[in-house]
Amino acid sequence: MRAKRAAVAVVALSASLGLAAGVGARIALNTPTKAQFQGGRQVATEKQSNNGLGTGPAANLCGRNASLGILVELRPRHSLSELRNAGFQASPFLTDLAGAIIPEARQLSVVSPPSGASSASTVADLVKVSAVAIAATVNSQSADPNLRSCAYDLSDRPQASVLATKVADVARSEGFLNSNALIELVSDDPLNSQDLIVTIEEQGSVVGHEPGPLGGQLHELRAISAIVTRAGSVVALGYAPW
Repeated sequence: MRAKRAAVAVVALSASLGLAAGVGARIALNTPTKAQFQGGRQVATEKQSNNGLGTGPAANLCGRNASLGILVELRPRHSLSELRNAGFQASPFLTDLAGAIIPEARQLSVVSPPSGASSASTVADLVKVSAVAIAATVNSQSADPNLRSCAYDLSDRPQASVLATKVADVARSEGFLNSNALIELVSDDPLNSQDLIVTIEEQGSVVGHEPGPLGGQLHELRAISAIVTRAGSVVALGYAPW
């Protein structure tokens, strides 16, 4: 079955989290930001605001458990190209600094549901593909109340915060994380109940400016995801396609 997998992947949140809705909400850092999508990339817009947590994004994280994507484990001697040939929008789960697939996660892929399709129906279609061993949805929040958080920095859940800090330390030492995290999430690993998926999102380079007199700089957001045992051991590290 599945080899022991990497426990770290940069956390770039999907649009389904609804982060674009909240203007002026604070995220993890002391820099208020607004998440948006522009030109197919997720970006963060710098905004001036008060020091409060705000509404919108925090409420979305607190009140819903959105899908980050569908995690797929391929059967031995099968490849990602078979998913693409079957018509699925598939990407490697974890990649290194050069874009190569992390060896520990070489059998793992992430599939995005087609426009208008649900995660459940996409999973049902995926398991019909001979190359697929198992497929399941990765939710943005863990089912464990000790790990579910309304805060972008997990400050209200010490157990989750410790895991995110450990992942950030490993990501920084490996050269993946170059700044402080904007958003931190802890998700259950749907393919292995003994593991968690910790996602960290950091602000990347400037990719443009938001139009209008109040527009700020647009930054690319990079997602790092990690597979972490529930005991807190980071198994692997890489960029994630959330």
